[in-house]
Amino acid sequence: MAILAAIVGVPTFTAAENPVSVQITCPIGGQVFEVIETDSCTTYPVRLMSFAPTSSCDFITRLPQCPGNFLPMYKDFSEADLALLRDYMVTESYDSSVDLSRFYLAYIIEKYIGNDPSLAFSILMDGYWFDPLNTFADEIYAQAFFYEALGATRRAQANDRPFVQAMIAYVYLKSGQLEQAQEFLNLSKVAGISDGLLPSYIARIEACMAVPDSADCAPDAPIYQQ
Repeated sequence: MAILAAIVGVPTFTAAENPVSVQITCPIGGQVFEVIETDSCTTYPVRLMSFAPTSSCDFITRLPQCPGNFLPMYKDFSEADLALLRDYMVTESYDSSVDLSRFYLAYIIEKYIGNDPSLAFSILMDGYWFDPLNTFADEIYAQAFFYEALGATRRAQANDRPFVQAMIAYVYLKSGQLEQAQEFLNLSKVAGISDGLLPSYIARIEACMAVPDSADCAPDAPIYQQ
C-alpha cells in the first residue's frame, strides 16, 4: 500500500519552500483554474491525532476540485474513466454528494469508475488528514472508512499494520465507538513496537477514551515521540 509509506516513512528535509501557482484544466468542462503547489517541502517528525503528517508546505492545494462541476482531481483520468464520469456526473448520486467533503466525492467516484480498494482507502484517509472539519463529524464518511479499513488492514504489510490499526482506533474513538476503538488499539499493540511515534500515539488514544472531547484529543492536536 503506497499510502502507508507516508505513515511510517522517515522525515525528509529539503531546501526552503516556495509556493508555486499552477493552472490546471478540468478534464470535463474544460475550466481552467489555479492551484498552489511547491517546489520543495520539509516534513517534520511530528504528526497530528488524525495521524496527518506535518510539514512546512501545508499551504499547497490538497485534492484540487473543478470549480464548475466539483470534480475532484484525485488522479489522472483515462479516457475510459472520463466516459464513465460523464455518465455518473449527471446522476442524483453525484449531485447529492457535491456538498460533502471533496474527499468523499472522490471516494464514491473511484468506487464507480475504478473500485481500486487501496486507492479508495487512501482517499478516505487523506480526508481525515486534510479535511477534518468536513469528515470527522460525518457519519456516512465514517461508515465508508470503516468498511474500507477492514480490507486495508488485511492488505497492509506486517510492519505497516499497527499504524493503520491505531489510526482506525482513533477514528472509532472520535465516532463514539469506544469498544471498537479499544479492539483496534489492542491489535495495534500486538506488534510490540516500543520506540518511535506509535507508542506515544497509542498512549494518547487510550488517555482520550475517558475525555474524547479534550483539546489533546482533537484531530489537529500534535503527537510527539516519547
